Amino acid sequence: MKHAVAAILFFCFCVTHANAQLVQVIAGIPYSQNIVGDGLESTSGDALLGYKAGISADFFIARSMSLQPGLLYTQWGSRFPGYPDGKTATLRLNYLQMPILIKNYFRLSHSTRWQLGLGLYTACRTNEPKQAITLGKRSNHTVGTLEENNVERIYRRMDYGLVFNTSFILRNRANITFQYDHGFFNILKRKTDLELYNRSVSVSVGYYINARKIARKRLAFWNQYTGI
Repeated sequence: MKHAVAAILFFCFCVTHANAQLVQVIAGIPYSQNIVGDGLESTSGDALLGYKAGISADFFIARSMSLQPGLLYTQWGSRFPGYPDGKTATLRLNYLQMPILIKNYFRLSHSTRWQLGLGLYTACRTNEPKQAITLGKRSNHTVGTLEENNVERIYRRMDYGLVFNTSFILRNRANITFQYDHGFFNILKRKTDLELYNRSVSVSVGYYINARKIARKRLAFWNQYTGI
């Protein structure tokens, strides 16, 4: 919990004291799955729809380039066969995610911009799953299974990974973003002898809440920073 509080305080400090030029609210749907393996074999669970919502801020460091920290509440997970009855069981992992991206903007028209972003994320899990994951065989294929009602804490609190996204910004305010999150940190503790990684693609919509204020001040913000 202390990691989540620290992330919230750090993000608030960045937005209020570092003079963010643009602030946007975000809501979207991630399509995620977990990759599980034992070092010799690996498999993935069935993809699962989740949700995410949060806020981000842009700090321009060049004419068409910005640094964008964000703070998002995100749900990832997968569906696996349940143990011992074989019914489908769902693993849901809720995170407070803080991505930091370098973004480059390209002007497509007077009212439309295209953006590419690449960066890293750190995420702090906020829930405590009660399923233990194991590897098994089914029809000569390696499968991951979930054993319900195991309250032993086998999942690490933190996750780290790579994030890539691309956006289309319409009329300098609304945008639609496609994003890929690639976790490269094993989120299972060593004592399980297994490895579990987060993977996710998502689509989200955003809205710059202070774009009108900037326009009223006649700063010609987008033409100054993202015009070509």
